[in-house]
Amino acid sequence: GRNKAALGYCLNHTGGRPESAREYNEQAIKSGFATAAVYNNLGFNLLQRHPIDAKKALDRAIELDPKLQAAYHNRAHLVRSSALSKPGQVKLTAKDDGFYRGLKDGIADAQKAIDLGSPSAELYFDAACLCALAARVEPRWAEPALQFLTDAVRQGYDPSHLESEAFFAPWWNQPAFKKLAQSDRPQQTPPRLPRLVDPVQE
Repeated sequence: GRNKAALGYCLNHTGGRPESAREYNEQAIKSGFATAAVYNNLGFNLLQRHPIDAKKALDRAIELDPKLQAAYHNRAHLVRSSALSKPGQVKLTAKDDGFYRGLKDGIADAQKAIDLGSPSAELYFDAACLCALAARVEPRWAEPALQFLTDAVRQGYDPSHLESEAFFAPWWNQPAFKKLAQSDRPQQTPPRLPRLVDPVQE
């Protein structure tokens, strides 16, 4: 199981074979190597095509290790991914809607991941996207969204992409947002795949 988990982790980093990576992580769990890291990496593999199973795997990862930053980030990213087709559909009447409650859960997971330390540009950006959508229901989320965006740029996110992101469409003409979008790109390069965890670190 340990070897299968390592193979799944390596395949995730080399890219091009996500299904194989998923299968290796599932085999690792069936073989008894069912650690928080393996469940997190399995959740990462399942995010795009199997969101319900992804959430189950990430929930299990957090049960096993409540301080596993990547699992909270992946769970927040899952909410962001589910919202990609809905940024223009969020209405001010949605305060009690399940989708809005899901946004708040995603924001809470992103904040937990940030609180656990060493947040990445991707983590800050995901938090900003979730807050930006929530701000269409409750304006109080606008300020943290802009702060998360600022932190994402400081960590290496390219601000030139901001004015094409549908999450932030209502703000495209606002001075503070335009100033950030037109700022210089930091020299720092964001880390690659910070949402994966080495399952055999020792």
